[in-house]
Amino acid sequence: MGKQHVRASIKGPALAVVIALAWSGAAKAQAFADAANTRTAYTTAELAPKARCETLASLALEELVELHATAQPAADGAPAHCRVSGVLAPEIGFEVNLPEHWNGRLYMIGNGGLAGEPPDAPNRAAQRADALTHGFAMVSTNTGHDARKGAPGTFVLGNPQTAIDYAYRAVHLTATTAKRIITAYYESPVARAYFSSCSNGGRQGLIEAQRFPDDFDGIVANAPWVDQTGFTIGAIWNQRALDEAPLTAEKLALVANRVMQKCDAVDGLADGLIDDPRNCTFDPARDVQACVAGTDSPSCLTAAQASTFSKIYGGPVSRGKPAFPGYMLGSEALAPGRGAGRISSCPRSRMRSPPISRWPKRRCAISYLRRRSPITITGRSISIATSASSIVGARSSTPRIRT
Repeated sequence: MGKQHVRASIKGPALAVVIALAWSGAAKAQAFADAANTRTAYTTAELAPKARCETLASLALEELVELHATAQPAADGAPAHCRVSGVLAPEIGFEVNLPEHWNGRLYMIGNGGLAGEPPDAPNRAAQRADALTHGFAMVSTNTGHDARKGAPGTFVLGNPQTAIDYAYRAVHLTATTAKRIITAYYESPVARAYFSSCSNGGRQGLIEAQRFPDDFDGIVANAPWVDQTGFTIGAIWNQRALDEAPLTAEKLALVANRVMQKCDAVDGLADGLIDDPRNCTFDPARDVQACVAGTDSPSCLTAAQASTFSKIYGGPVSRGKPAFPGYMLGSEALAPGRGAGRISSCPRSRMRSPPISRWPKRRCAISYLRRRSPITITGRSISIATSASSIVGARSSTPRIRT
């Protein structure tokens, strides 16, 4: 049902990078889904520890701030294992989980969005259990900050080091540190190292392949978030449009149905799928029933609501030219509102799921950026300051920047 686009490239004798950019409905897209059928027998785990778990806490490692090692009993779907956790300078939290029966491989997961997740977050704990069950040494990092502390995104304000760690340093340093810990525990080097993640994690994977090709033998970079600047500009643009005319889940469903009615059969087949949204011409003001002036209902769009849809479809415009792609036709059904379904305030915006859209106060994203960012948005266009000196001017509290 889904359309899959895969590109593979080889850099050196060992590094294979696979970028899976679109996939729907297939279990094979999940890690370890075909473990029983693999020809490499990677679930064969015959290597046993050569050291006691607790002794790993005394390892001398570069950039190490603190280190802990504790034996974990089997629980919550994970087999018994040794858990090593610590902090790399200045604040990079990391975790390395070592199974009692190891397959000789390292499996590292990346981070979504703005990262900062604790290792016991439900989705990360599930991935940890899955990797350990299949015999992998499992590795993760929070990239240098705790998302539970402070408003999302503020970790980079006034501290360039946390921005660098988030951007690329944390994943690289965690990977190299994990390999040393694993080797010390099993007295055997890592035979193969893999990285698998999506979105921001996909971006991390691509940077690893470009900057540190020796870190991993294989990288799955799914749906990589490769243009964070453009993405954030698009998020601000969308939020401004939604502030002008909030959209309810009913309005999204209304437009989604009209888009499907008009665009489904453009490819010659009415099958409930829009083959290529770019081949369909859709105008919310023209193709959706307009509300009578002064009225509003779930079955029609006001002029302002139609304008909001058009802005989100079109994407931000800078000096009369497109600055970043808008949403494709057919994406409406993927954005149901939270709570009562209204899409209007920062915490509830789902049209682009931008990092700033989850800030905890109403209108927080735009009001905060008005104070601190060089991006100016007025009505139908944006302008972006080109001088680096105009960007947040707070000085770093870190005496030395590590790169």
